[in-house]
Amino acid sequence: MLGTLGPLTLGPLILGAQTTDGPVWVLAGATIALAVVTAVLAGAAIRALIQLDEIKADRHVEVFSEMGVRWSSAEMTEALRMECDYSPAELLGLFKFANAKTPADADARERQLRAQKDRVILLRVPNYFEEAATIAEVGALKRSFIDDYFGGIAKDEWNIWRPTIEWLQEADPQAYIKFERMAARSD
Repeated sequence: MLGTLGPLTLGPLILGAQTTDGPVWVLAGATIALAVVTAVLAGAAIRALIQLDEIKADRHVEVFSEMGVRWSSAEMTEALRMECDYSPAELLGLFKFANAKTPADADARERQLRAQKDRVILLRVPNYFEEAATIAEVGALKRSFIDDYFGGIAKDEWNIWRPTIEWLQEADPQAYIKFERMAARSD
């Protein structure tokens, strides 16, 4: 009766048991399907990263374009033209006079009022660079691009504005520090 014996069991091994190839093919098919889905997802992730880089580049172009429009605007042109009338020392003198105690003399009061109005217009120049640096920082723009775009002009303008800004920083140590850093990186 050797032929009628059932399977021999040795612990977890079953000798002589009937097996089927069906579940193995299902498992192999599921593994292949999982590999295909994983490859598709990886491809989609790579494509998303490439698009993210393109979006960052587009954002840089947009910021540079907007800052170029602002630099060429009538208001900025007015400030830059007015700035040409002053040496760094004269610019500092204008700001000090505009901030001084109101003079008793009517002519001096009129000159001080004019200086205060000019100060508002002239401040467009350092404000431009301070805002550019702030936009770059907040927008997480690539610093090397910002420095390449603004660097030379920022350095030139800093040389004009340095005495005045250092004087302003005596009252407000945070005044124009981003403009100052931008110009320093251009050296």
